[in-house]
Amino acid sequence: MKRSTRNLLVTATVLVCLICLINAAYIIIQSGGMAGLYGENMERAQWNGEILGLQRFIFWGWLTAGLAFDALLTVFMIRSLLAVRSGVLFPRVNTFLLMGAAAINLVYNICQSNIGIVLHQERLFQINNADLLLPLILIAFSLIYGLAVRVSEENRLTI
Repeated sequence: MKRSTRNLLVTATVLVCLICLINAAYIIIQSGGMAGLYGENMERAQWNGEILGLQRFIFWGWLTAGLAFDALLTVFMIRSLLAVRSGVLFPRVNTFLLMGAAAINLVYNICQSNIGIVLHQERLFQINNADLLLPLILIAFSLIYGLAVRVSEENRLTI
């Protein structure tokens, strides 16, 4: 692989890791404010005994899925970079990371769309088309990535 291509991959990895770190910090700050740990001007959760289980699922699902999604994207980029350095263009394990990221992103999107249940005690649980779009794109991308893994492995065996 050319040096310029490798440098571009390193730059992309650093940028993705930085964006994921900023997003994780944002999610932690927002969730702490919702929980009432700090921030007088932040919107706080309004816990209601009738829907407390749903509220907790949405709050913790939003928090953990958001952080897990950031972690998976970071691991994906770092594994890609390490694989390229060892001569593998498409590591097989990244296919499963992308599938996992799609599932986790689905949970995050649904919880994000329903965060009003936690903040305003709304009674309507909804799933929008937009909640499904990115997970479906990630699944399609992981299937294409899986094909690239197979083609790359066949080419390595042919040479």
